[in-house]
Amino acid sequence: MSVPAATEPLKHLLIVHDDRVVLDSLASYFRNIYSVAFCESATDAGVMIRQGFQPNVILTSHRYMNLKGDSFIEDARRMMPGVAVVYTVTGQQMNVLGLSTVLNGQDYMFLNLEWQIPEIIQAVRLAFQYYRLNTQAMGLRAKKSRESTVLDKVREENRISQRRMATETSELARNHFQMISILGELLGALTLGDIHQTNHALHTAYVAREIGRAMNLPKAEMMPLVVAALFHDVGKSAPSLSEKVSSSVLWPEPGRLTPVEQTVYERHVAEGVAILAKAGLPEKVRNLVEAHHERLDGSGFPKKLSGEQIPVGARIIAVADFFHNTAYRNTTETAGLTEAQRLDRALAQIRSREVFFGADIVAAFFAVADHLGTASTLSFEKELLEGDWTELFPEIAEIHARYEAAALAEQA
Repeated sequence: MSVPAATEPLKHLLIVHDDRVVLDSLASYFRNIYSVAFCESATDAGVMIRQGFQPNVILTSHRYMNLKGDSFIEDARRMMPGVAVVYTVTGQQMNVLGLSTVLNGQDYMFLNLEWQIPEIIQAVRLAFQYYRLNTQAMGLRAKKSRESTVLDKVREENRISQRRMATETSELARNHFQMISILGELLGALTLGDIHQTNHALHTAYVAREIGRAMNLPKAEMMPLVVAALFHDVGKSAPSLSEKVSSSVLWPEPGRLTPVEQTVYERHVAEGVAILAKAGLPEKVRNLVEAHHERLDGSGFPKKLSGEQIPVGARIIAVADFFHNTAYRNTTETAGLTEAQRLDRALAQIRSREVFFGADIVAAFFAVADHLGTASTLSFEKELLEGDWTELFPEIAEIHARYEAAALAEQA
């Protein structure tokens, strides 16, 4: 048994033959071309392979084709997948064996010992080419298998993600659709009430929406803003107030309430939050309603919040609320003024109240002030009363589309 001292990649040839003359002859042919190891028995070949020699091509006698048990060829195939095997035969033996290239699922070649040396060298050279191509193919198959495994994992993660998204989106959609139903009922009750309250609610919601758009509020913030603006004064409809308190207290002129009346008036905030909570509206909406009378300098109510304690949406509603009350309500101070004069007066007062509302909100208000007239408000009112909710809340259509897409993905 002879093992080469040094080997080169993809050039390892193992010659196994029990005929010493044949073995020496073949070894002499290939020793100057390849890294050659040679053995006189299958047992020695098996030991050599198990000790770490990894041939790319095995040149051996056809007698080892069907060898069972201690098969060095099986060992070689386990350690070197793709190894090419060349069996030596005589012309007579080749006639018996035939020219098949597959035996029990194993690839192999025949080498006719009656060939001349150049033909023998060419046959072994072809075996090395086969080995190289075979290992490349196996590498591609392995890569494809790995990629397939990764792809399967990604697909499974996508399926899990889609199912999760379908669940979350379905819940989100149900919440929003439920809110729309609730809003419809509340709005219906609102329109059956005091006409001034209805107009004030619609106008405040419209102005708040325009300010929010001017400030580029995220879609997730716009719907709570407009809903809260629409129902910011819904507490005034509570029986404990509407049936027991005069409209002059619930809809007071600036500076006309006594301390006792002011306390009664301020109750409408808590009553409104309670009504919205009972109706199932989200906490974010209720928080905006609760804070719409708070002021940046801490002079508001009910909690005397100041600065960043006050949600941006609540400050937006505060400006929208103040604008409608100042520009469109009939009060002692506005008696005899034209609509244009009332509007100019309201704009001047808002500009002077940055300390209450915040410069950012006031600036956004004036960015849209030119189209906040009666005609636009009536158009907005039409949207609401005719139930055009996708126009009022564009994100509803998007949520519905996401819901349908998630449902389809889940079915797939």
